[in-house]
Amino acid sequence: DERCYSLITLWVIGTYFHKHFSSYPYLFLNAMRGSGKTRTLKIIANLSYNGRLVGSMTEAVLFRTASDRSLCIDEFEKSNAKGRENLRLLLNSAYKKGLTIERIAKRKVEGEERQVIEEFEVFCPIALANIQGIENVLGDRCIPIILEKSGKAQITKLIEDFEDNLNFEIARGSLKSLDRKSVV
Repeated sequence: DERCYSLITLWVIGTYFHKHFSSYPYLFLNAMRGSGKTRTLKIIANLSYNGRLVGSMTEAVLFRTASDRSLCIDEFEKSNAKGRENLRLLLNSAYKKGLTIERIAKRKVEGEERQVIEEFEVFCPIALANIQGIENVLGDRCIPIILEKSGKAQITKLIEDFEDNLNFEIARGSLKSLDRKSVV
């Protein structure tokens, strides 16, 4: 739906300034198979602040990589499934600034091996996509976008060369210059 273009554009621009906000809503793309969820996430990841597209992730990967990047999680199915509780709990909170995750790690301190606490900030822009929908609590943190399958072959058969596409390079350069200006 072309009405979503502005929303997605503003969300992407906002990823360069997200640390200035106390919370940053997730984008949630929901659609049937073949509707362009992955393509849309690739575009978002290529234009967002330090964007990264991942197909699956664990809680440990999320909290260790969230700081200073935008994440696009494709095929985010069954967030309520057994074994994904910690990832779901983390995602339920990572849209808000200030939440940290603490873990114990062995480190050499003054020549001795000791247990030390490592702290990880998890606040970052996240876009999710799946077919089945999303559970209520996580859904409350999302801006939902429903994609419809296109019948236009000239759109659906386009090559996805977002990394090397000149238009994307120009857009990324402009967005990165915004980021530098926000630091000043």
